[in-house]
Amino acid sequence: MNTTLNRFNAVSALATSVLMALAAFTAIMTYPTHKPSGRVAIKELEVVKGRLEWHMDNRVQDFMKVSFDIDADFTSLFNWNTKQVFLSLVAEYPTKRHELNQVVLWDRIVRSKQDANVNLLDATNKYPFREVSKNFANVNGSTFTLKWNTMPKVGILAYGDEQRTNEYSIPARLQRDGIAELYF
Repeated sequence: MNTTLNRFNAVSALATSVLMALAAFTAIMTYPTHKPSGRVAIKELEVVKGRLEWHMDNRVQDFMKVSFDIDADFTSLFNWNTKQVFLSLVAEYPTKRHELNQVVLWDRIVRSKQDANVNLLDATNKYPFREVSKNFANVNGSTFTLKWNTMPKVGILAYGDEQRTNEYSIPARLQRDGIAELYF
């Protein structure tokens, strides 16, 4: 006869194997295959001189203010296994030192299907958009991409790009008196 410990080991090994198989099946069956629909419209780009107030590097530098509209429907990404969807608007631009720079301008966490319709008008960047070199003199243009990331309760993360804009040229810095204090 087997001991009680051997029987418990066999039952727990079988239960663990069955649970892992169910988790893998769930991850495969609930992976998002429907592409959401939406659009991003960049309304205005403005380069201003300023400094961050609550930051270690408080030197005067260029910041870009971006005004945009987003109209998107992410309800197709939700099913019973979706915990939340992370949305972000990312600016992408090349420089001489780096082929691709990416800066997150805006983000939102959508936790339910009822909140999955995003409609923003005349929104501005939530986070500062600044270049590592402290000015945008060497940056010719930037594209903007609306990205999504589905976080399931069980399974792997799913990433996608909703829409990428055409390249927008970076405007020259506006000459104003004084320095703008930016609070981000």
